[in-house]
Amino acid sequence: LDTVVKHGGNQSSSITVNSVPAVDYFAEAAQRVVAVPGRTATLTGWVNTQAFSNVSVTSASVGIAAYDANGNVLAVQSQSLQGQNNWTLRTVALLVPATATELKLFYNLYGSVAGNIQVGEKARYDDFNLIQQ
Repeated sequence: LDTVVKHGGNQSSSITVNSVPAVDYFAEAAQRVVAVPGRTATLTGWVNTQAFSNVSVTSASVGIAAYDANGNVLAVQSQSLQGQNNWTLRTVALLVPATATELKLFYNLYGSVAGNIQVGEKARYDDFNLIQQ
């Protein structure tokens, strides 16, 4: 958690690349909630990216995934942000499938070794909201 750089409240959540991996880097935080089939689930949240180098293709993403009762993925929607960005609002909408029982709300940081991922690249996430209507 970051108590210095935040969009609102007292802190933001953050993911930082601490070392260059031998394979692609992926870190995610997620929360699962009950799905309301037939409704549109809209997730909004603020993302801030820091120290993303000009040669890196590292991305910070926000998304929603719908699952059925057996844990099968039915649908996924996400938005990514690349490069250096001040707080940027991300909005993701997903029409919840009729057989969905659960939604996974997530944010992640992805970078590839081939894409020149760099130590110190960081994404912050704050002020998330979910509406199913």
